[in-house]
Amino acid sequence: MPRFVRNGSFALSLLVLAACGDTLAPGPQSVAEARALWAAHHVTTYSYFGTQTCFCTVPSGLVRVDVVDGKVSAVTDMTTNAQIPSASWLTVDELLTLAETLQPQPVEFDRYLGYPKRVERCCVADDSGSVYTVSSIYLVPVSL
Repeated sequence: MPRFVRNGSFALSLLVLAACGDTLAPGPQSVAEARALWAAHHVTTYSYFGTQTCFCTVPSGLVRVDVVDGKVSAVTDMTTNAQIPSASWLTVDELLTLAETLQPQPVEFDRYLGYPKRVERCCVADDSGSVYTVSSIYLVPVSL
């Protein structure tokens, strides 16, 4: 095999490894880092899929939470496609504030946008807490 092909393959392998290394970089390690990352995207209108597990009257299945201009505007139960009360559902900023008040409880953040993927408030095991999860977030593009 010609030498430049072997060297080209080696260079391509290094490029692929470098790209993989970047995607494996850890996301935010603190609420402050996550909040800064989220704020850097200037997102105020978005939807996310999530769950809320608690000893309460909120549906425990998957919902879509729609946020418009930084406020929860609608919550849809994905099992029934019915609108449900939005009072107990939080925006990303509110989830970050909740995570801040719960430290040192562990919180997992999205590495690219900084939103909390899982926030546990106290003690779900003894029915006195809750767990919020965000499995996907969809940003609404801003037209310039």
